[in-house]
Amino acid sequence: MKNFIKKTKYFKIQEIISLITGTVLSKLHFSIAQDVFKLYSVISGALTFNSTIARKENELMVELKSFKYALRIKSSDLHVFDQIVLGGGIKRIIEILKEIDLKSFKIMDCGANIGLTAIELKREFPNASIACIEPEESNFRQLEKNILNNNLEGVSLLKMGIWHTRDSLSPMREFRDKKDWSFALAKSTSVKENDIPVDNPLNIANSLGWEKIDYLKIDIEGSEFSLLRNYKDWKAIFDTIKLISIEVHEEVGSTEEIIDVLKSNNFRVETFQELVIGIKNE
Repeated sequence: MKNFIKKTKYFKIQEIISLITGTVLSKLHFSIAQDVFKLYSVISGALTFNSTIARKENELMVELKSFKYALRIKSSDLHVFDQIVLGGGIKRIIEILKEIDLKSFKIMDCGANIGLTAIELKREFPNASIACIEPEESNFRQLEKNILNNNLEGVSLLKMGIWHTRDSLSPMREFRDKKDWSFALAKSTSVKENDIPVDNPLNIANSLGWEKIDYLKIDIEGSEFSLLRNYKDWKAIFDTIKLISIEVHEEVGSTEEIIDVLKSNNFRVETFQELVIGIKNE
C-alpha cells in the first residue's frame, strides 16, 4: 500500500479512480484507461532508478541520472520514455558507437520526436554533434524544451522532415495508432497551407557544414522505404556513414528489403528490438 501511495501521489483523483477500477475491470476483459496505466508503469519504472519526479498539470517531469525529461501525459511521450530510457531502446547503438571510438560523432536523428534519443546519446558522448529533425509541431516544441532543460550544446533542432529530395509534404495522422509518435508525411496532389519542408540527409548535412554523417538514425513512420527507393545519392552518404539504424514499418514494406540495401552497400546487419542496424565493414 505504501508503494501504491508513493507512486500515485502524482495522479489526479479521477486518474486514481480510473487506475483502481480499471484494474478490476481488466480482469473481466473490459476496456481500461491505457494512458493511466502507462503513467503508473512509467512512474514505477522511474522510481526504481531513484528518479526525482514532479507533475505540472498534464506534464510529468522526471530527473534521472542528472538528466531531465519533460513528458506529456496525454500523448505517446510516456511510451517513448519507457522504450528509450527505461527499456534501453538504444543500448545496442551506444555499444556500437563505443566500439567505433571516435573523439566526436556527427549524428543525424531523423524522426527525433521529443529528443530522448539525443539526450541518451549526449549522456554517453558529450562531444557529439547531433542534428534533431522533427516535423510535427507539438513534438518539436517538446523537443526544444527537453534540449533546453538539459543545457545540451552541439544539438541542432530542425523543424522539417526527411525525404529523397527537397520538397514540401502534407501531414498524415492516420498511421498506426494515430498518436504523436506515429506522425507521418506524404506527398499531396496540391499545395496545402500546413505543408512541411523536407530535404534529403546530404543536403541537410551540407547546410550544417558537416563533411560526413557518422551515425544516421531513421525513424520516419514508413517513409524509410520511399527514401531508400528514390534517393539518388545514397552512395555519397553510405561512403561516410559508420552506423545506420532504421526502424522498419512493415505496413509499408519488408524488413528484408532494408537488409538487402544495407548489405549491398557494405554493411553488416543485425537487429535489436524494432531496429535494423547496419555497421560499416571496414
